Amino acid sequence: MTRCLCLLLLAFTLQAQAQVQAPEQAQPGSEEHTRQERVRITAQRQSVETSFATEQEACYKRFAVNDCLQESRVRRRDALADLRRQEISLNDAQRKQRGAQQTRKVEDKASTPKQEQTEAQRRKKEESQRRRQQDAQENAARRAQVKEKAPTNEARRQREADRHDDAVATKARRATQNPANTQQFESKLREAQEHKAQVQAKRAKKSKPPAQPLPPPS
Repeated sequence: MTRCLCLLLLAFTLQAQAQVQAPEQAQPGSEEHTRQERVRITAQRQSVETSFATEQEACYKRFAVNDCLQESRVRRRDALADLRRQEISLNDAQRKQRGAQQTRKVEDKASTPKQEQTEAQRRKKEESQRRRQQDAQENAARRAQVKEKAPTNEARRQREADRHDDAVATKARRATQNPANTQQFESKLREAQEHKAQVQAKRAKKSKPPAQPLPPPS
């Protein structure tokens, strides 16, 4: 009966010590939670030692001193052993947490060059696409410029052909002034007609609409 009372007294003492001025519980696994747990274990260990000293003093007032002292020592040993197990478990959890943090640091450090390489590839792809678009725009501008100048070039060629025909006709008229040059006149006239036919054929061929250009590569 006496032993049961002592155990209850020790349990209430430990619970009261843990609840007095207990700080707000931190997130399990955090550094603050680990610190709070160490403070709690230290406080409970001090409470066990205080209870043990009180029991030792009470045992000397009893008839069966040795039995009382032995029971008190057993209770102290069991309580301290349980606190020690909690402390070991806390140390293990803290080592695992620090190991995980170190692993994350190593992984983050290793992933940094990969991220930089990916970013460089992305910028290179964007630059290549921008150049293709710029080339396509420049080609379209050149085609539009050529198309815009096409009527002017055609008119210039027409004027040159007309001047050539006029020159041939002038020579032909001069040739008719001398009967001896009649054959030469006919030859020049045929030459002028053939040249005019060739010019008209070339003009007709060039007047065909140009083929649509291929779309720029994507």
